[in-house]
Amino acid sequence: FRKLYEKNPDLVLFFNFDGSVIDLGARNTGFIFRMAKKHNLPPQNIVIEITETKVKNFEALKEFVENYRKLGF
Repeated sequence: FRKLYEKNPDLVLFFNFDGSVIDLGARNTGFIFRMAKKHNLPPQNIVIEITETKVKNFEALKEFVENYRKLGF
């Protein structure tokens, strides 16, 4: 995506993942943020899509969403 983004900075990356990883403690790792930073991609050009139907801990899901929204995703 980085090469495409360099040619057209209006592009948006849609990042999909299975929300059950949030139940495994993945909500506060910062992985997505670190990868965006590592590849010089602004958070506003990344949309995080979560399959929330598989999340059991909805409070953790809410925390995850709030944290990433604050970071600009």
